[in-house]
Amino acid sequence: MGLVVSKPVGVISLAWVTTRLSRASLAPGIAWRDVFAVGLLAGIGCTVALLITELAFPTNTAQMDTAKTAVLVASLIAAAIASLALVTRNRHYAALADAEEQDEDQDGIPDVCQQGPGR
Repeated sequence: MGLVVSKPVGVISLAWVTTRLSRASLAPGIAWRDVFAVGLLAGIGCTVALLITELAFPTNTAQMDTAKTAVLVASLIAAAIASLALVTRNRHYAALADAEEQDEDQDGIPDVCQQGPGR
C-alpha cells in the first residue's frame, strides 16, 4: 500500500500544498488530472523499500524474499495504474491536437486559427 497509495498521495499533496502556499502554479495547459497521473508514477520507485527490506530481515532469507517480492509486485501494480492514467491523458491531449489541426475548408490554415461567422 505504501508504494501504490502513499507515495502518489504524498507527491500529489505536496504539489497541491506548494501551489496553495506559494506563488507556484501549474503551467498553462496542465490540469490537476495530469499531476495525478504523473504522481502515480512515484509508486514505481522501490529502491528504498528494497534497502529497508535488506536491513529489516538480515538473517531470515524467507522473509526477505517474500518482502522483496511484495515490493516488486507493488511497483508493477503502481506502474500498471500509472500507465492506464497516462494513456487516458494522452488520448485526451491527442484529441485536442486533432481538433486544433482540423482544416475542413482545406485552405491550409487550421480552422481554430480563423475568425469569421459560425466559427
